[in-house]
Amino acid sequence: MKTSLKRMLQRNAISLKEFCKVARIKAYEDLVYYCKVRELEPVSSEELEAVLAKQEVLKAPENSVELKDEKSKSGQKRSRSRKGSSAQKD
Repeated sequence: MKTSLKRMLQRNAISLKEFCKVARIKAYEDLVYYCKVRELEPVSSEELEAVLAKQEVLKAPENSVELKDEKSKSGQKRSRSRKGSSAQKD
């Protein structure tokens, strides 16, 4: 008898969302393969699609505009000297 994936997640106190992130599961086929290899019974495709849909909605606003000032500052190195160091006082 196969152990269900849902039971394993409950036992390990991890959500399906976090599990998909850690296991890099992007589609239901990935989950089925993962469960087949580990002899687990997968969750339904509807449950997984609900979780994956929420992840994509949250990731959508990541495209940000980089300002010209930020581009020029990113390439510069800052000098980091110790002005109050006892080694420099000699």
